[in-house]
Amino acid sequence: MPYHSSTFIPYYFSNFIFATAYSAIVLLSLAALLKRNRKRSLIAAIETMAWIVLVAGVLVSATYIGDAWIALFNGNKFERFTFIHLQLSGVYGLYYGAQVLSALIVPQLFWFRRMRRTPWISLLVAALIFIPQQADKIILDLTLGPFRTQSPPPAEQ
Repeated sequence: MPYHSSTFIPYYFSNFIFATAYSAIVLLSLAALLKRNRKRSLIAAIETMAWIVLVAGVLVSATYIGDAWIALFNGNKFERFTFIHLQLSGVYGLYYGAQVLSALIVPQLFWFRRMRRTPWISLLVAALIFIPQQADKIILDLTLGPFRTQSPPPAEQ
């Protein structure tokens, strides 16, 4: 959820990898559960995607930390106030907490071999990551939505 120009590119790049990997886990886990013939290659693919989710989750968390660092220590009182009173403890505090939890804490479950190699557990963990990550889109629509709909006045001819 970074809004600083310096963290936009790393955030969107790492979040793209993160979203692609956990979406792949969802699809591969569903394929493994529906097929009932759990081939080694399918389980190995789920395990590889789990490692990618683990690494990408750390990258996304680093962008959250960078965003917080910039907001708190750049000297802009308005930005510090907005971050503390809206994102951390205010209206969007629950969304922000869910995003950080789903990007940093939940992927750590993939350190355990059983979590990576059992399709229904991998599906559950990927769902726990997927749902809060959608909160980012909700927050962007709520905060930037009114500004995005306004268009400049038409030029007079």
